[in-house]
Amino acid sequence: EKAKSPDAAAACLAAARHAASEYRQDQALDFADRGLALDPRGEVRTELLLLRGDVSRDLGQGEASLLAFQTALDEATTVAHRLAARIGMISTMRILDQLEDAEQIIAEAEKTEPAPALLPQLSKLHYLKGSLAFPRGDFKGCLAAHSAARDLAKRAAEPELEARALSGLGDAYYAQGRMFRAYEVI
Repeated sequence: EKAKSPDAAAACLAAARHAASEYRQDQALDFADRGLALDPRGEVRTELLLLRGDVSRDLGQGEASLLAFQTALDEATTVAHRLAARIGMISTMRILDQLEDAEQIIAEAEKTEPAPALLPQLSKLHYLKGSLAFPRGDFKGCLAAHSAARDLAKRAAEPELEARALSGLGDAYYAQGRMFRAYEVI
């Protein structure tokens, strides 16, 4: 950074990711901000913004999280980054109880072609869709979205995402009073 290396922002991104993986969110946010202050371009900037959005949400800074994700969405040059930014926005809006706005973004994100590399992100998208249907009592929509999330997670060979989808299915069955079915999926 002090040597003005063109790789300094990428190094800040790596340090921010490492700190976030160790649940040192304040430090991760500091590294992300340092990287962004270096005025990086392209993928590094987008990745720093996405990370900043995630960490800000985790720290309870909803508006800062939304701003980072919206900026990442506006500047993204790849389908994967646009999808990640939308998923981040939906996750934050869910916490902020901005459900109608989140549903609009889900509708935009669902237009993404299901390329193999995007399957994990699409599984997350459908999980969030199911999670938004649940509090509204739309258990049919909740089951459909979590089933789609599970199928996508299986296709992507992502057991953690599959477990998350199964949890959503279990909740939906339980809320309907279908206890045995809920027990079967979890």
